[in-house]
Amino acid sequence: MKTLLKRSALLLGLFTIVSAHFALPAAADSTADLIMTLKYPNDYTVNVWKRYG
Repeated sequence: MKTLLKRSALLLGLFTIVSAHFALPAAADSTADLIMTLKYPNDYTVNVWKRYG
């Protein structure tokens, strides 16, 4: 039962990430400012940008 729950959660997470990737394209150019940097374990960093214009 735990294996099925873990597998379902993993598939739901992957589906969410892939859907967000195609639905919310990210762009950083000269009109964008970095507003937040999130650092996670294992040297994983997420930058949050705000685009003006």
